[in-house]
Formats: sequence, C-alpha cells, structure tokens
Amino acid sequence: MNQKKDSPILSLRNVRKYYGGLKAVDDVSFDVAEHGITGLIGPNGAGKTTVLNPISGTRTLDSGEIYFKGERIENLALHRTLLKGRCRTFQISRELKLMTVLLIGHEMELIMDVCNPIVVMDRGKKLTEGTPEEVGSDPKVLEVYLGGTGA
Repeated sequence: MNQKKDSPILSLRNVRKYYGGLKAVDDVSFDVAEHGITGLIGPNGAGKTTVLNPISGTRTLDSGEIYFKGERIENLALHRTLLKGRCRTFQISRELKLMTVLLIGHEMELIMDVCNPIVVMDRGKKLTEGTPEEVGSDPKVLEVYLGGTGA
C-alpha cells in the first residue's frame, strides 16, 4: 500500500487474533485519517484492546495486515513501533497536541463528543462505522449499549 496525500495514516485489513479457540478479533478492517480523532468503542470484551495491541507492538496478529503511513507494521516489536512514530498512552487528562489520535473506550458519550468517525466493535467484530450521528442512531449500537443481546 503506497501512502498518498489522501490516504489514511493507519489502515487495518482483515485483522484476526485468536486466544486458543476464542476469536478475540475476527476480520476487522477500518482506516484512521491523518490529523483527525477516530473513536473505537464497544462494550467490555468487544475486542478494542486486542485491536490496539498489534498496532502498538505489544502483541502479534494471527492474520491480517496493518499499515502505518503506507508501510506494513503488523507484528513489529514495541521498540520498532516507537521508532516509526507511534505511541500508546493511557487516560491522559490534558489536551494532546498531536498527527492523529485513535481514541479507544467504552464510554459512548465521551467518544461521541470528540471523535469523527467512530468505529463500533462487539464480540470481536466491527459492528458499524460512521459519524457520531450515524453511530448514535444505529439500532445495533443502541442494542449493544442498552444491554441487548447484540446483533
């Protein structure tokens, strides 16, 4: 994948991660645009952290591809991800002066206020993706967040 001016800075393609027989992440694909704030939400156990781990270099994938600035980076060691310009932080309570943010959480209200687009995961799969308005009115998302049985 060659990086073009309008290309996403981060792309996940058909990402899969298994733990034993459990499909923690199953065929997840999405893009993160440069200079934006993309949200990744889902209830506990949806697979958010499992998606983040190979991006940040703390875990490997079973299959799929991850591109950062057009270069494949899946399964790079943590120290190599830092050299490529990626970092992972936890619960920063101040404004970030950053190229791009992938904000991950399960607090839908916070994500809806600051992110566009938003990717929603449930049970290891991408449930939907869209603007805050689209995600907030999606019946599948409301079912997941209101304690339904999921789609």
